[in-house]
Amino acid sequence: MYDVAVIGGGSGGYAAAIRAAQLGANVVLAECAETGGTCVNRGCIPSKVWLRAADLLQRLKTGEEFGINASVEEIDFNAIVERKSGVSAEIRMGMEALLQNNVVEVVNGRAVIKNPQEVDVDGRIIETKKIIIASGSSLSAPEIPGLKKAAMTTDDVLEMTAMPESILVCGSGYIEVEMAFLLNTFGCKVVMAAESARILPKEDSDTSQRVAQALREQGVEIIPRVSLASVKTTQTGTTCKLVGPKEHSVKAEKVLVSKREPNTSELGLEKLGVTLNEDKGIRVNDSLETSVEGIFAIGDATGGWMLSHAASSMSVFAAENAMGANNR
Repeated sequence: MYDVAVIGGGSGGYAAAIRAAQLGANVVLAECAETGGTCVNRGCIPSKVWLRAADLLQRLKTGEEFGINASVEEIDFNAIVERKSGVSAEIRMGMEALLQNNVVEVVNGRAVIKNPQEVDVDGRIIETKKIIIASGSSLSAPEIPGLKKAAMTTDDVLEMTAMPESILVCGSGYIEVEMAFLLNTFGCKVVMAAESARILPKEDSDTSQRVAQALREQGVEIIPRVSLASVKTTQTGTTCKLVGPKEHSVKAEKVLVSKREPNTSELGLEKLGVTLNEDKGIRVNDSLETSVEGIFAIGDATGGWMLSHAASSMSVFAAENAMGANNR
């Protein structure tokens, strides 16, 4: 029997497994895809490689202000994608090595919790004393008429080898702002549809205003207090209908889909009686324990702030609580 079974090998699960092992636990980690989760493979790390390229391009564009006149002959998107994939692979290998060095057993497969002491990973029953759910999140396209045909996900952006001429970015959180800057820098006409009165609504107003000003100066159009109602694609192009205090019609080749939803639907939580929040995130107490004793949850699986460093911070606390370290 294992002391701790961790479901998910992303930023949170990886750190939770290592911390539990450091506390003397016999740990198994179940991962159905690649180690590193969204952050390493389809999020933070790949986007920063793209943003590095965008930053270099932006500096060249503004070089005249400092007496440097330069021109860009070609942008090799394939080279950026290759660089992105290489950086992700390097970090992924480092994470796998650290798991091995801390004697964490990694099992590849999809995990379903049978009860608080058993996890089924593709037919293999794993017995454990405690469970930490770090199943992450996935992209979730809203049910909007006509959207599917014009949709472009953040995953698509990070793998693109050609730039769309124009795009409507729905939302104005940190992911959407990052994507808007990236796409705009590479020559894509960007329109942001912000549901709130300002972009980055979870940040302070000063930060929001400064970032909005910078985006507008670079050519990004921001439409506040609107939401996407429908998308209509014809032979002449794609038109997006935005509704709010005023109705807007925006022509765009693509519509960015960036909304994420906790991966909680296929873990067997309903049968166990694990309580979920309205956003499908797992409800946890101050110890990060779910409504079922002995089962903890961290990171994107709990909804709320879907950030890598939030998951990493939660992971250490959950591992220590699972091992009883905070009760000593």
